[in-house]
Amino acid sequence: MNPCPTHIENSVLNATARFPTDADSHHHYFQLQCNCGERAFTLFVSNCRSVRAECSDCARPLLVYDLALYPAACKPKGAELYVAMEVPEAPSPVFVAYEYGELDEDQEFNADDITWCQVFVEHSAGDILKVFDDETA
Repeated sequence: MNPCPTHIENSVLNATARFPTDADSHHHYFQLQCNCGERAFTLFVSNCRSVRAECSDCARPLLVYDLALYPAACKPKGAELYVAMEVPEAPSPVFVAYEYGELDEDQEFNADDITWCQVFVEHSAGDILKVFDDETA
């Protein structure tokens, strides 16, 4: 099982092999893939700490991270404005990590109950650079 939030589940591929020393039962890694098959994206970040990716082929937007969608999070109020992230070699392949906390005995797993999100881009040389890192609490 490699869970991810429901808002992104149809737009990701398992990327555990790219992060073998970091992936475990609480840390799950994915690569974004658009419905058109494209894997290169331009990233946008909002003043409310949301992250959106835009497909380089068909321009379809993918919501990568939004505090309004996670039960343990509180999203800042106000108008949400997005700006392009300063990312070298954009558009580029994008990877995302979602962290899940330890469950109490009386808790059921909820794929939307993430505790942390990290977003990475891949350079043409194959190096991976972290461009976003946020705790949901």
